Amino acid sequence: MRQNIRKILLFLKKSFLVIGFLPFIASAAEYTLLEPLTSPSGETVTSIPNLNTYLQFVFQFAIGITGILAVIMIILGGITYLSTDAVSGKTEGKNMISNALWGLLLAILSWLILNTINPTLLNINVTP
Repeated sequence: MRQNIRKILLFLKKSFLVIGFLPFIASAAEYTLLEPLTSPSGETVTSIPNLNTYLQFVFQFAIGITGILAVIMIILGGITYLSTDAVSGKTEGKNMISNALWGLLLAILSWLILNTINPTLLNINVTP
């Protein structure tokens, strides 16, 4: 089961890398989305006018996905912890929960540190 989780997480990591580099590959100035997306601020996004907007959206989306994946890993760790009587299984469950919490804390702290140093650091500006 743990091997399958690692494969899924590796697939998601590779997918996000590919999605993150799509603007560099595409030469269009504006990309019209197939389906409208809702940004974290609540507005509906139907097209992405430039690379800066896209990278900001990807950063916010990655923080949100980190939270969702942390909750899933906490649930899986809890199931692993509760479903076994062996000490090694309980240790594995505890490790899954603590690793998920550390990952979530790392993602939140990365945003918090950047926002504390200078809020404009979160406004990605890639102009040639």
